[in-house]
Order: sequence, then C-alpha cells, then structure tokens
Amino acid sequence: MKTTAVLGSVVLALLAPAAEATNSKLGAKQSCEQLSVQSNAIRKHTAYAVDFCLFYNAGKRTTSPFSMSASTTTAACTCILSEAGIPLPKRVTKDAEDVSTVEHTCSSTYSKTVSASFKYPKLFCKFFDAL
Repeated sequence: MKTTAVLGSVVLALLAPAAEATNSKLGAKQSCEQLSVQSNAIRKHTAYAVDFCLFYNAGKRTTSPFSMSASTTTAACTCILSEAGIPLPKRVTKDAEDVSTVEHTCSSTYSKTVSASFKYPKLFCKFFDAL
C-alpha cells in the first residue's frame, strides 16, 4: 500500500510541471484572444504591425499612438509578435538622460513613408515626438 502511495506521489510530481506548462500556454492564448480587438486595431492602423511592435516593445513605454494604454499596446504587440513567431525584442533600458540629447521628431523628409505606414500619421508623430 505504501509503495502505491509513493508511486502515486512520484507520478503526480512528474505530471505537475507538464500541467503547469499547458496551463501557461492556455493562459497566454486566452490573453491574446482577449486582446484580439486591440491587436486587430494595431494591424488595421499600421502597414507594418510586426515592425511597429518590435519598435514599440523594445522600450519602456508610457504612452501609445493608439486609443489604448501603453500597457495594453505592449500586451497586444506581444501577441502580434508571438502569432508571427518572432521573439520579443530585447528591452532598451537606457535612462531618459542618456537619450534626451537625441532629437525625436517626425521629419518632413519621411512624411510620405509615415503617412503610408500609419492610418493616423499625426497621432503617431505626436506619440513619437513625446518620446
């Protein structure tokens, strides 16, 4: 009887990580399903959603060029990248002082490219200028 109890405990111990991994994958899938409206909005409003998401998720964001919070945009972009099979970008961790000397403005030289890439280019430029 003790052998059966020990064997049962060992089997449960071996199965627990597999169940946890499955639950984790289901949780991520469910999360992305819950963010489908936001993910679709990003796809609709950008010509290159994957490239935008790589750029957006590379930094710590406090604003978004869309009608959603920065954290929601980050989560939706994570789903877009995951669905495309692209690993998440390495997060840039420079302090604001380090990048404050770099000018962040939408250049008129690239206005056609920005206009072709974003459904609402002025909103993107407002977001980009605020970086």
